[in-house]
Amino acid sequence: SSPEGDTVDNEALGEPTLAVATADRKNWCGMASAGDQIALFWRDGERLLIQTCTRKKCSGLPSIVKFSSKDTLLGFGCLRNACLLAARDRAGKTRVQLVTESGSSKWMRPIPVDKLEATVVGAGDNAFAVGYSTDVATEVMRFDRKGNVTSIWKGAPSPHAPALAWSRDQLLVGH
Repeated sequence: SSPEGDTVDNEALGEPTLAVATADRKNWCGMASAGDQIALFWRDGERLLIQTCTRKKCSGLPSIVKFSSKDTLLGFGCLRNACLLAARDRAGKTRVQLVTESGSSKWMRPIPVDKLEATVVGAGDNAFAVGYSTDVATEVMRFDRKGNVTSIWKGAPSPHAPALAWSRDQLLVGH
């Protein structure tokens, strides 16, 4: 493995070297529904760039969010004009962070994730659903745009975060 962690060298086993996509390099990108738009994400060093697009065109310049290259992006979900990021720092503390379409961070809240997975989805016009699992339970929390949080679903512990989907004003939880 290279110091950057982006290749796996299996030549000693007679297998080819494999390239592995990571969320800390420019070769990573992501996409999320954002109301009637989509949001495209990509990382560049200490920045996370977010570009919103309609069916016909993308907005001018992407928004730039300060995002430490030492942090791991676990999940993200968007509304029409804001996105919620779930991230873990090197100390193992996990947070959700609301960023606006201009790239400014409005608030951060800790979440008790002990696995390297979190799912985030825009839930309506003014809230997000965040799913995660701990050794005690699997949970889905609702975060509104002001940062208020409510538990909306709990299940048995799982090795993975629950899958979330928002459609026709209803949240689907796959666990």
